[in-house]
Amino acid sequence: MNNTRRNIIGFALITLIMLFNTGCSALSNSALINELRFGKLIAANNALRDAATNCADQDARLRASIWAKTAINDIRAQGTYFKKESPEYIQAVGLINNLALVNRSTATPEQSCKQLRKTYKMTNEYIALLSNTPVLIAQN
Repeated sequence: MNNTRRNIIGFALITLIMLFNTGCSALSNSALINELRFGKLIAANNALRDAATNCADQDARLRASIWAKTAINDIRAQGTYFKKESPEYIQAVGLINNLALVNRSTATPEQSCKQLRKTYKMTNEYIALLSNTPVLIAQN
């Protein structure tokens, strides 16, 4: 039992040492896939899609509203790395404005559904744009 425990701990330590030796830039450029880079944004996008495809579902609209708030905070954090004139920054500002409308929606269900569809489309475009942008961490 003790030998097994030592082997597991030893393997874990070796793995950690190897990860640290590869460096952050190698990790950020190869191992980070879009789902990890944009997890909250993708979750918000999925909630927006669900609410936009089933506008009558009040729970789906509520989930979209909650995820919209989460995405706003995430996009603001990402936006600090963009130049103000860049396409990423401009699109981020527009998306934040639309997500805020989803988050504070007091519109009729028809208007709300239209806003959800528009914001879902914008979120897809923003994710596609960021997918083609280099990773903005560990750029030492």
